[in-house]
Amino acid sequence: MAISIPALLDTQLTALKATLLPKQDAATNIASSPVPPYVLGNRAADLLQLLTDLIDVAALTATGGTATSVVDTAAFTGVNSLIGCKVTFVGNITAALAGVSAYVVSNTVDALFFAPGALPGTPAAGDTYAVEFTAVDADLAALAGDKGLGDSDSNPYGPGPSFVNAVVKVMQAVGATMPGYLDTQDKITAIAEAFHVGSPHAGAGSQGHGGAALIADMLQQARDAVAGYTVPA
Repeated sequence: MAISIPALLDTQLTALKATLLPKQDAATNIASSPVPPYVLGNRAADLLQLLTDLIDVAALTATGGTATSVVDTAAFTGVNSLIGCKVTFVGNITAALAGVSAYVVSNTVDALFFAPGALPGTPAAGDTYAVEFTAVDADLAALAGDKGLGDSDSNPYGPGPSFVNAVVKVMQAVGATMPGYLDTQDKITAIAEAFHVGSPHAGAGSQGHGGAALIADMLQQARDAVAGYTVPA
């Protein structure tokens, strides 16, 4: 099924964009930022965490499997869309797999594949499992700076490359079209190097304060990408 974005998440995103985007004066037609255009790293992490949580699926039922895969015919959206996701076998029939977790190294629309030796048994038809979108967990942890969801005051100089990497990974995983400024590795690298997410000088260097506008747009792009994705079923 398609993903419905909670209204509260959109409200938070709109508020953050209002801080990051410049305001245009109707009389002079001049755009300026009335406050320093920055976002704490953990605020960006919060929004991305809420978005990726929407991809999680708690209860799927296998139609078979092998020692290195779980088969669930026509359950998955997009080839390799779940690379890096954590699969946990819960409430299943195959005793050897009860509570076992493994990470996806590739997938088709019919099966998730794991590294050799990741599973201590072979999934059988009827086994149940959960999928967690964990592909960007490391990037989100770096952005959050040891702060939990909703906490305040992370290091205001959050790591820009982690933010850019997380957005790119999410968009690639769900098969979204990349915006022009992120459609090559050279552009991704340049933007990641320029950003210091959370700094009052976000987008220092060649990006200038326009970097804040790119941060705002990347969050919107990630939101729209997740909204357009069909979760495994």
